[in-house]
Amino acid sequence: MALTESQRSVIYQRFSPILGEEVAEALLSHFPANDLETPATRDFVRAELIALKSDLLHELHQAISASRDELRDELKAEIAELRSELKGEIADLRGELKGEIADLRSELKADIADLRGELKGEIADSRDEVKGEIADLRSESRSGEAELRSAMAELRVDIAELRGELHRELRLHMVATLTFMGAMLTAFRLL
Repeated sequence: MALTESQRSVIYQRFSPILGEEVAEALLSHFPANDLETPATRDFVRAELIALKSDLLHELHQAISASRDELRDELKAEIAELRSELKGEIADLRGELKGEIADLRSELKADIADLRGELKGEIADSRDEVKGEIADLRSESRSGEAELRSAMAELRVDIAELRGELHRELRLHMVATLTFMGAMLTAFRLL
């Protein structure tokens, strides 16, 4: 607690004759002249530290909130930009895939038409061969009817095998093509 001016004066006047002026002044220097010179107590320092800590925490919280809001806004902008870029890339890829699928479709149609033409030609050739052989067999001998039937059965088996092979090849080609198209569509969907 600070001493009033009158209290300081009384102490100085009483102690200066006994102790001397210099010692009396030194003694009074240990007592504050006003509240501003009062030594800080532990409770005062604790209270000031608590207030300072509260102020710092409040300012830190505000700074973190502002930084979080700025970061959120930046992230939203970047996500929107990325979304826009991805949409453009997906649209480009979609266009490319449609073009490739159209090309593949055209190629498949051409391949199927070629196979159909080849099959018709081979079947026609086989038919002509069979007819020629049948005519030869008929003209050579009517008695060899059993041999003729056997030859016809073999030819039918050969034709069936040929058809089966052609169907298998056609199916394999179509399965490979459809698998490729399915893979492309799956890849397109994943994008």
